[in-house]
Amino acid sequence: MKILIVTQGYYPGQKYGGPPVSIKNFCDLMVQSIEVFIITLNHDLGDSQVYQSIAQGWNILGNCSVMYLQDKCFNRNTFEREICMLKPDVIYLQSLFQQCVLPVTMIAKKMNLKLLLAPRGELCSGAMKKKYKKLPYIFLLRMLGLTRKIAFQSTSPEETNDIVKYFGVQSNVYYLENIPSKPRTEYNQRFKESGVARIIFISRIVEKKNLLYALICLQSVTEGDVVFDVFGSIEDEGYWEKCLKASDKLSPNIKFTYRGELAHDDVQNVMSNYDVFILPTYSENYGHVIAEALSVSVPVIISNTTPWNCVNEERAGWAIPLDNRNGFVDAINNIISMNNSQYVILSRNAKTLFENSSRYEKLKEKYLFALKQIVKN
Repeated sequence: MKILIVTQGYYPGQKYGGPPVSIKNFCDLMVQSIEVFIITLNHDLGDSQVYQSIAQGWNILGNCSVMYLQDKCFNRNTFEREICMLKPDVIYLQSLFQQCVLPVTMIAKKMNLKLLLAPRGELCSGAMKKKYKKLPYIFLLRMLGLTRKIAFQSTSPEETNDIVKYFGVQSNVYYLENIPSKPRTEYNQRFKESGVARIIFISRIVEKKNLLYALICLQSVTEGDVVFDVFGSIEDEGYWEKCLKASDKLSPNIKFTYRGELAHDDVQNVMSNYDVFILPTYSENYGHVIAEALSVSVPVIISNTTPWNCVNEERAGWAIPLDNRNGFVDAINNIISMNNSQYVILSRNAKTLFENSSRYEKLKEKYLFALKQIVKN
């Protein structure tokens, strides 16, 4: 089976967030069963510099073939030419709102090709705040008849409801969970001293990820020896300025450091040097970075707007409503006060939760079955 993915961003880019991780994990999981081809842009998000060490035409990158295009070539004519040459069994789109979606769906309709579209959380309430921009576009897709034969990928029951709400296509929705990154076999083992905590935030510096909220919570933490390190690309300078002003109000017991951008391949290794991962995000379709924290036995302090609310009952961390700021402060203080024997239990629970939620062979079977059904139908 041959799958073509058309997406604006893929590796070696580091600023496109979770979708490239989802694509790479899909390629790695399915390598023995399908051929994956990817058409994408030749530069990172917000950059004009072309990736180094890429050639014209198709490049072999890991377990897939990738064609990198200039912006001016990332258009319908190129897509149609390559689709005609490749003759994919399924075209797999990674967004509802990327610029490639409309031309690719029109090509698929014209050539009667099978198309699977993954909204990646773009229809959830947190992401649909600016409906006045997005609803006319959804209406256009429906009026042009472009969504009638599209198969949609949902990664949660909530996302299934969102797809049905906006597109009314319940029979064409396939529930396929996100594929987590496989954990490293070796990572740093931490000794937790009571009264000390190393806290890490890894995500893009934008309002949605809510770093400012984490800093405001930390302003109320006045005891203990705390390190708070932040990794991620600064995509919103105005928001980052607000974060810096909030960091100036931290108590002297908290050492705040911005560590810059972090390559995805380094996330697990870096994460394993810390006691807890914090992400009070407004919403996550999956939250790859949460899964990667758990995979290296790092407990999490997160909002209850992700699929990982089970950390509460599994005692692998805290999933807390954003309107409960005291709950975040209490969780941070709880981590600070823990001694090693208490922390080891929490850490083991994190690892166990990840292992129980990531059954790779079952995921592979589900994806293969769904893709075969899409081709058949």
